Amino acid sequence: MSRVETRELQFRYRGHREWKPSGVTLNIEDGEFALLLGPSGSGKSTLAKCFNGLIPHSVPGELAGTIDVCGCDVTEMSQAELATRVGLVFQNPSLQFVTSTVETEVAFGLENLRVQPPEILKRVTDALDTVGLSGFEGRQINTLSGGEKQRLAIACQLAMEPEILVLDEPTANLDPRGTEAVYELIRELAWDESRTIVLIEHQCESLLDAVDRTLVLDGDGGLLLEGTPEAVFAEHSRQLGREGVWIPAVTQLALELRSSGVWPDSTPLPVTVDQATDALEDVLTERRRFDSRPPDSTEQPGSSFSESDRAVVRTDGAAEPNRIGGGSASSALDVRGLDARYGPDETSEPVLKDIELSVPDGSFLALVGPNGAGKSTLAKHCVGVCPPPPETVFVEGRDVTTLPSREMSQHIGYVFQNPEYQFVTETVWDELAYGLRQLDCDADEIERRVDQTLDRFDLTGYADRNPFTLSHGEKRRLSVATMLVVGQDVLVVDEPTYGQDRANADALMETLSELHGSGRTIVVLTHDMRIVAEYADSVAVLVDGEIQFHGSPAALFDEPETLSSAHLSRPPLAELTDRISWFSGVATVERCLERCNSAQTETRSHDLDSASRSASDDAEER
Repeated sequence: MSRVETRELQFRYRGHREWKPSGVTLNIEDGEFALLLGPSGSGKSTLAKCFNGLIPHSVPGELAGTIDVCGCDVTEMSQAELATRVGLVFQNPSLQFVTSTVETEVAFGLENLRVQPPEILKRVTDALDTVGLSGFEGRQINTLSGGEKQRLAIACQLAMEPEILVLDEPTANLDPRGTEAVYELIRELAWDESRTIVLIEHQCESLLDAVDRTLVLDGDGGLLLEGTPEAVFAEHSRQLGREGVWIPAVTQLALELRSSGVWPDSTPLPVTVDQATDALEDVLTERRRFDSRPPDSTEQPGSSFSESDRAVVRTDGAAEPNRIGGGSASSALDVRGLDARYGPDETSEPVLKDIELSVPDGSFLALVGPNGAGKSTLAKHCVGVCPPPPETVFVEGRDVTTLPSREMSQHIGYVFQNPEYQFVTETVWDELAYGLRQLDCDADEIERRVDQTLDRFDLTGYADRNPFTLSHGEKRRLSVATMLVVGQDVLVVDEPTYGQDRANADALMETLSELHGSGRTIVVLTHDMRIVAEYADSVAVLVDGEIQFHGSPAALFDEPETLSSAHLSRPPLAELTDRISWFSGVATVERCLERCNSAQTETRSHDLDSASRSASDDAEER
């Protein structure tokens, strides 16, 4: 039985010309776990709002086609009735909270539906138990971690006992440990099969084993592909690449291995690390059986890696980066004994504790750590958004407390994690021009630089749009562009790939890499360990307001205790390489790992391999 059924469904927001989604026809069955993918701006979140009736009941715009939920036409159902049928969890859970404590928040929706108090108590207890928040009933919501807030948002929806649960990028703001905790909860809900689940994500490699069907929208908002994860990712990699949609790292590796002659055409391509481990074991064992060549003289018995090889593996395929102290002796950014508290007095909770951090001129630093560690607070003190004490923060050798704000903005730029926090004008074009006007650039120079930046970030078609009407991915691109158009020497970017599809994430990181190559100093706050592995030449780990580690990415990946304390994880291919490192033939695997993890490969070469001429791709082309 279909729980969600659409026919030629399309929607356009008031004042917009384009329809996204555009003519989507799909069915989502009872008890199914469906993964919805697509490039930024393809209409994924809009489609989710159609599922729960926010569109057309609350969001102004024009709806065409049909959408039935649980056998009823959405346009003929009330918002209250839909709330009991479809639960929707947004990217930012805080936007959904309306009370101050955990228990009252879960009960809020039930009270509005006039559920009787004894039943409310039972549902609240059951929902909190399901998401692992039993005992949190009296906790203030503002004291919860990011992962706990996301689980609370899910509990609020589960208490309504919906038949369909829709989750719109529920892990976008979470560190790796928080992400895995939410994924584990989703996996348990999916295996229960008592409800239908629709998950919107840009990537979720560790959850693919639980997904029944993958749906992919294209850039125009149409339904491009649907099928099992194995069928979609393994058989249609070229199409996904052209659309800029994420492909699992292990699938990417298998395609590289197929092009190198290691992975047979007859062996299915994997989508999870477990599948890749099993398949590589078979592939490499078979290769070992027929390969009579003697082992490389640098290899040790029982191992197929030399010591230099291991450095590559530790960085997940990236070249060994320079350690702190390499390059220029001067510092672009210096933090000396910085303390910070949330409150104004000494009894308030400390956020930063005696921070000592030096960022050499022209370096690329990744600042990582768990949610709530103080990363954003540290960044805001470095750029003067939060005024630091005198003689604690220095930009290019000058105490930031002595720099006028105008002069400060010429030297260092800051891109907020939440793009809306920095928008101040009513059009995208004016948003980009704003900083240049503050610097008294002439009109011709402003027009030239704004137009160049619009083109560089694929925003030309949005020049007249209000920034707040953009999709989240488009907002993020604009927020980065507003800083890059000014051209500061030091750029601090908070979660640059947050909410981005693969193509835009890679394009943003390539832009930052180019700036770094031209001599700019880049500081990136991130949970994405791929950024650390591929782009950073140094990494600082912040835990509980203290710097726990400062060194090379390779050294960090070699310290499991530090990774664990910071709620971080090694990239998937590093984990895979550890599992198969004792097989012969791994030298070829290693070379493919390096190619697979190359930022240029991921950004510019979506047609990865000669395997595109295989039967599956021939079928795809037909």
